[in-house]
Amino acid sequence: MRLVVAFAAIAVVLLAGCAGTAAKSGPTLAGTSWKLDRWSDANVDPRGFTITATFADGRVAGKAAVNNYFAAYTEGPAGRFTVSQAGSTMMAGPAAAMQAEKIYLALLVQAKAYSRTGTELTLADAEGNLLLVFAPVPAMP
Repeated sequence: MRLVVAFAAIAVVLLAGCAGTAAKSGPTLAGTSWKLDRWSDANVDPRGFTITATFADGRVAGKAAVNNYFAAYTEGPAGRFTVSQAGSTMMAGPAAAMQAEKIYLALLVQAKAYSRTGTELTLADAEGNLLLVFAPVPAMP
């Protein structure tokens, strides 16, 4: 009988923990892919370049105008977000694309918060200033 009570108590604690997590969390980034639509730098339009972000297994990776990049990221409660300094391939490209890549990677590491809807992913700095806005990339069939 004590064993049954102990198992029941453990089950209640585990279920309460899961319910609390579900209530606090919104849509996560894991398993999503995005294409950059706009950013905070008014001097360059990012839509002229291929800049993408795919989130999986605590890593973000994609194309940064010229090179492929990768970095670790974390999501926290209330939309908190951090990303490590990105690594990338080392190919050269047109000057405008290299500049766009430099801007993107600099803005990405400044991101401290995110919000996600079905049609948009927004990354912001610690003060809530918009840095990067992405549109979803449809899933491959």
